[in-house]
Amino acid sequence: MGQATGAGSSRGGDSQDGGGMQVDTINRACAFLEQNLDREVPLEELGRQVGWSPAHLQRTFRQRLGVSPREYVQSLRISRMKKELRAGGDGQRGGASRAILDAGFGSLSSGHEAGVRNFGMTPATYGAGGLGARIEYCAVPCSLGWLMVGRTDRGVCSLTLGDDPEALLTLLREEFPQAELRDGGETMSGLCERIVGVADRGEEGLELPVEVVATDFQWRVWRAMRQIPRGETRSYSELAQMAGSPAAVRAAASACANNRISLLIPCHRVVRADGSPGDYAWGTDRKVALLETEARAVATSR
Repeated sequence: MGQATGAGSSRGGDSQDGGGMQVDTINRACAFLEQNLDREVPLEELGRQVGWSPAHLQRTFRQRLGVSPREYVQSLRISRMKKELRAGGDGQRGGASRAILDAGFGSLSSGHEAGVRNFGMTPATYGAGGLGARIEYCAVPCSLGWLMVGRTDRGVCSLTLGDDPEALLTLLREEFPQAELRDGGETMSGLCERIVGVADRGEEGLELPVEVVATDFQWRVWRAMRQIPRGETRSYSELAQMAGSPAAVRAAASACANNRISLLIPCHRVVRADGSPGDYAWGTDRKVALLETEARAVATSR
C-alpha cells in the first residue's frame, strides 16, 4: 500500500482532518495491519503508510476504535487462531502450534498465553473441540420455546433458545464436539429457572460467571450491551460508541451475532437505526417478545 497524499494528510505533524477522512485513514491503517499479521509493524511504519505522525496515529486510532494498533493486531490474531483451530481441530500436522504460528504470533508461548486469556482454555483444548472439558447442560421450557444452558466449572459457556431441546443439544455438541457433556438435572434446575425469569417475566439480568471464546473487542461490545437498561434499546451505531469504537459499527453487529450466551448478554436490546428489531440468532419473533416483556416489567415496577 502506498503512502497517503493530498489534503488532510500529515507526514510529520498532527493536522486535524474531518471526521470522514479520519475514518478513511483509520480504515487504511487497519487494512495494512491485516495484510501484515505475520510480522510486527512498527508504529512509525504504519504512520508512513497513512501519512500521519506516530503520535497522532496512536491517539486517533484509540479514539476511533477504542484500542491501540497493537491491541487491534492482537485481536485479529486471536480471531485467526480460533478459525485455524476449529478448521483443524484434530491436532494433526502440528495442531495448536501450527495455528498459533499461522495466526502471526511470534512464539508458541505468546500464542498459548493469548489463548488462555481469550478462550478460557488452552488453544490445544479449544482446537480439539473442548477435549477434556466437562460441560453440564439443562433444557427447560419457557415462553420462548425451549432454553438450554451449558456450563463448565468456570461458568456458563452456552445459552441458546429454540423450539426443540434435542436441536439445541446438537448445537452444543457441534460447538464442543470433544467435550464430555452431562445432563445437569437437578444440579442446574435452579440456575435454569432463574434464567427463565429473565425470558418470561423480564426480570433483571443475572451477573453470572461465564466462559466463552471471544476477542478483546467482542468483550468490550458485550460489556457495553450489559449497560443497556432493561426495557430500553440502542442502535448498532450507539453500541459501537458505547464500546469506545464509533467507527466499528459492522464489527459491533458481528459481535452481537457471535453472542452464544443470549439473555446474559442482552443482544436483543440492540436494534437498527430506524427502530426496527433487525436480526436475532434465535428468531426475530423471540427478540420482539423479549423487548415487549421487558417493557411491561419496567412499566409495572414504576
